[in-house]
Amino acid sequence: MTDSNSGESKPKKRKAEMVRIVIYGTQDGTEQIIREFYLCRFSAPSEWGPIVPVSGSKTDEVSRTYTRRLR
Repeated sequence: MTDSNSGESKPKKRKAEMVRIVIYGTQDGTEQIIREFYLCRFSAPSEWGPIVPVSGSKTDEVSRTYTRRLR
């Protein structure tokens, strides 16, 4: 699309994309990584999903998921 006054094309609006980050490990390990992300100002601990046990895991592994919308 071209603006008739300036001759420049307008940028197309992009649809927002959702990106998920999943952490797998022990409950203590996943909590430590989430705290480190918080200290780096990446995400707040409350923004992560609930602790989910990893089915079939022989070690007490859990997962936590973080979802961020790209702008």
